[in-house]
Order: sequence, then structure tokens, then C-alpha cells
Amino acid sequence: VVVVDDGSTDASRERLEPYRTDPRIRLHFQENTGAHAALNTGCRMAEGRWIFILNSDDTFGPSRIETLTARLEANPDAALAASWLEVVDGTGNRLGVKEAWRTLPPPWAQQAGGPMLSTLGDPRLALLETNWISTTSNLAFPASLIRDRGLEFSPLRYAHDWDFILSACRFGPLELVDKPLLGYRVHGANTIG
Repeated sequence: VVVVDDGSTDASRERLEPYRTDPRIRLHFQENTGAHAALNTGCRMAEGRWIFILNSDDTFGPSRIETLTARLEANPDAALAASWLEVVDGTGNRLGVKEAWRTLPPPWAQQAGGPMLSTLGDPRLALLETNWISTTSNLAFPASLIRDRGLEFSPLRYAHDWDFILSACRFGPLELVDKPLLGYRVHGANTIG
């Protein structure tokens, strides 16, 4: 586990210090440089075959790592794996399941008359219309995208995840698990808000 603290102002550092001697955990503290920089640091520090990202306000379901790893191993050409999302509010109340591009579209898509490309059923085409993956926490991918292909998160304040996803899709198919394996927290302090 790699933990990157991007200049947090709460008690995160103090809570993490007891784990500094645990050989399974690698801690990195840095001044706040933005989500893209923290993600790039964590990805470069990762030593495993697969990279899973978990933002501080989201939660993995109990079978997420096992399920997505199995999908990536079953399709060695896959560039990414993602799942449906359990959307929760700031206090953990369930708001619904986001079934990729099929449910809970962003407000702008509703105002524009709804999706068009996504009606074709291709996950990568649907990504041209909206970032239905929604968050970097919903990404699992081969570490080779970083190590061998040189992919990284661009210094974009709001769309670094979507940019990364679209770039990764150039290298292979996307595996989608039709189960909500991630708790995606929506609250007033979300960066996108």
C-alpha cells in the first residue's frame, strides 16, 4: 500500500506515523501540489503488477481488488478495469447505484437531451460523451501503463482522471464489472463541486 499525503491539514500525518515501520506500507508526505501530482507520485512508488487508486473520501467494497484483478488477468490486453459505483453522501447515506453511463447521468447530459454515443453500448465510446467512470478511485490498471508506456495524470484541476482514462484506452480495451464495488462519496467539499 502506498499512501500519498498531499499536504493535508487535518491529523492525517499523525494517524499515519504508527504505520511508518510496517514494511507493507509506503508513506509519502508532500506539500499540496494537486491531485494529479499526488496520483503520479503514488503510481511511480507502486511496485505491484496492478495499480488501484483510492481517494481519501471513497471506499472499496470487500471484493473489489479480487474481482477487478481477475478481470485484468483474464484479459491481458485490457488497459483499464472499473465497476459500477455505490453513490453515497457525506454522511454515508445511499443515493443510488451508478451503472456506468446507464444511470445517474451528470446534469449537463440531462439538459442536453440525454446521451447519444452511450446508446451504442460500447464503454469506450460512452467515455467520449461523459466520464462515467467518475473518479480515479474507480480505476484499476496494469502498472505497465506507467512504467512502460509513460502514461501519467496531466496537470488539470478537474479532468485529470478523464484525460488519463481516455489516454489509457488507446492501449487496450476496458473491462467493466456490472456490480457496485466502490463507494463514491458526493459531498460539498468534492473538488469537482
